[in-house]
Amino acid sequence: MWSLRLVVAVLLSALLVAALVVGMAPRLWGMLNAHDETAISLYEVGGFTGLAERSVVYDVQGRQVGVFQAENSQQALFSEIPDHVVDALLAVEDRNFFEHRGVDLRAVGRQVLANVNDGASGGASTITQQVVKNELLATLPRDGRYKLLQMRYAVLLERELSKEQILERWFNTNFYGYNAYGIKAAAEVYFGKDVRDLRIYTTLDRDVQASADEAVKLLPDNSVNAQAALVTLDNATGAIRAMVGGKPFKAGENEVNLALRRRQTGSSVKMFILAAALEAGVESDDLIDGTLPCTLPNPENPDEPFVIEDGVSEPVGSLRRMTWLSINCAYAKLSQIVGLNRVVDRIYAMSASEWLTPEKHPVYAYASLATGANELSVVDMAAGAQSIANLGVHHEPFFLEKILERDNSTLVWERAVSVEGTEALTRATAAKTVDIMRGVLRSGTARRTPLADDRPAAGKTGTQFKNTNAWFVGFTPQYSTVVWVGDPRGYTPMRGVPEFRDQIVGQWKFARNTVTGATYPAHIWKLHMDKIHESLDIVDWGTKKDDEEWKLLVAPARPVARLYLPGVECVAQVISGTPPAPSTTIAPGKTTTTTIADPATSTTVAGPVVVSVLPTSTTIDPTEKNPFAPVPSIPAGGNIVYDCATGLPKWATPSGVGG
Repeated sequence: MWSLRLVVAVLLSALLVAALVVGMAPRLWGMLNAHDETAISLYEVGGFTGLAERSVVYDVQGRQVGVFQAENSQQALFSEIPDHVVDALLAVEDRNFFEHRGVDLRAVGRQVLANVNDGASGGASTITQQVVKNELLATLPRDGRYKLLQMRYAVLLERELSKEQILERWFNTNFYGYNAYGIKAAAEVYFGKDVRDLRIYTTLDRDVQASADEAVKLLPDNSVNAQAALVTLDNATGAIRAMVGGKPFKAGENEVNLALRRRQTGSSVKMFILAAALEAGVESDDLIDGTLPCTLPNPENPDEPFVIEDGVSEPVGSLRRMTWLSINCAYAKLSQIVGLNRVVDRIYAMSASEWLTPEKHPVYAYASLATGANELSVVDMAAGAQSIANLGVHHEPFFLEKILERDNSTLVWERAVSVEGTEALTRATAAKTVDIMRGVLRSGTARRTPLADDRPAAGKTGTQFKNTNAWFVGFTPQYSTVVWVGDPRGYTPMRGVPEFRDQIVGQWKFARNTVTGATYPAHIWKLHMDKIHESLDIVDWGTKKDDEEWKLLVAPARPVARLYLPGVECVAQVISGTPPAPSTTIAPGKTTTTTIADPATSTTVAGPVVVSVLPTSTTIDPTEKNPFAPVPSIPAGGNIVYDCATGLPKWATPSGVGG
C-alpha cells in the first residue's frame, strides 16, 4: 500500500538525517572553529560597528531643543537590564546560551528532524546567531551559504565578546516596532519610561492558576503525546484568570502556547449554532430531524454534497435533546437552516478579541461547520462561552491590567475595561442557550461531570473526527473554563491509548478507551471548577429558583414549530388521517458523540393519511446579516416534513389521488 510505503520512507529518511547529524557534528564543529588557526575579527569582516544613537541639540544655555534620529536606538548597559527580562529572553530564545559556543548543535539536529517529520518545534538559531543575522547578514539571501556564514560568524563572535556583551548587543539591536531599536528605546516608545522602572501586572489569579496547573495533571504522560490546554475567564470582565498552554515551557521542545493555538473544535462549536438559532427565533422545543445518514448541500462545492454517516442517529426531536446528545445531522441541518454566514457572524461577535477578528483569522461558512471543520483556540472558545454565561454581554479576553513605575506610585498604562461590555446576544437568547446547555451536564454527553454541591453550570462537549481533538466548554455565572486535549504535533487519533484505559474504562466507566470531550476534558474541567468555586457562593442565573424574570426569559414565545431545510426537506399539510409517531430506544450509557449505533424505529399507521404538498420557503440568503431574520419552519401540528429526494412516505396519499 502507498500509505505503508510512505510511512517506511519517512522513517528511513528521519533515521538517515539523524545519523548524518550525529556523524557530521564533530566535523562541522571543527569547520566552525577553523578560525583557531587563522584568527579573523568580525570588525574586519565589516558590518559589526557601533550602535546608532540619537543626536541631541541644545540651546546656548544647555537646554535641549531637539532630537534627530534615523533609528531610535538607545543603548542600555547589561547591568541596566532587569534580571527577569534576561531570564525571559533565555527561556524563550536560547535556554543553553551559557553552555554553547555560538551554535547549539543539539538544537540544529532537533530542527532538522522536526522539518523532516513536519513537527511543531521551534527554531535552532542561538542568541549569538541572531545578533550576527541582524548586524552582518541582513542583506544576504537566505540560502545554504547564509546559514553556514551565520554559524561561523557566531562562533567568531563568541571568541571576541563575553556572553554578557552578546546579550547586551541583542537587547540593543532587536527591533520592537515604531522605529524602536533596543529594549530601552522600546520602553520609552511604548510607555515613556526607562526599562528599569516598569512593573507589569497581569490578570492571572495565583490560586486559580494553581488549580488549573494541578487539574491538567489528570492527563497522564502518554504514547501519543496528548497534552491539555486550559483557559479560565472571569465572566464579569473577560480577564484571563488562568492559562495552561500545554506542557511546561522548554526551549526547542515546548515553545507553542497551546491555549492560543487553533484546532478543529468538534461538536463544541454547536454552542455558537445554538445561540445563532435562538437569536433567529428558534425555540428550545422546536423539532428537527437528526436521523443518520444525512445528505446536505455543500456551498463550497455544489457537485459534492456534504454527507454525514457517523455519530449518533436521532429521529425527529426537540432542539434541546439534539443538543444534549450532540446530534450531528440535526446540527448540520440547523446551521444551514439558520444560515452558515449568520453562524459565522455570531462566532465573531461572541468570541471577539485581539486574537480573533475576520482579518486575522477567517472562520469559513463550511457545510461541515457543525462538525468542527473550522479551527479555533481555547481562548476563542472561552470568549464565546463567556458571552453566553454573562447573558449575552461580551467582554474581550485580556491578560494585562496595568503597568506602574517600579515604586508603584505612578500609573504608566492601564487597560480600559468596559463595565458594560458589548451585546453579542440578546439577554433572552443567552438565557435560553444557558437553559439548554445545562442539560448537557444533567442528562447529556457530560452527565458524568456535574459540579459539586449541585452548583449551577452549563457546557458542551466536543470530539473531532477519529478522536484527534477533544474539548469541553463549560461555565458558571462566575467563571468560564475551556479545556482542550490533543497532540500539538498534529491530528493524532487518541484511540486505544494504553495509559488512558484505567481512567476512561476503569474509573469513569466508558464503553471504549477513546478520548472524547466527555473524558479528560470534562473531568479536568470539573476538577478545576470545583476547586476554584469552593470559596464562592452558589449562585444561579436567576436570583432564586422561582425567579420570575428568568422564567420569562426562557419561556417560549410561540407554539412548537418543525424546522426544515428547503431543498432537502419538503413539507405537506395533513388533510385527513393521523400520521404515525416514530419511537426510538437508545441503549443506556451510549450518548457520546462517536459511539452510538442507529436506533431502531417503529411506526403504526391508523387509517389512510391524506396530505396536500405545500410550497416551501427558500433557504436563508447567504448575504443575510440580520441575526433576527426568521428561519424556515412550519407549525408542528397538522403538517409533515419528508425527504424531498425520496418523496412522500408510503403511508401518505396526496390529495386528489385515488378513489
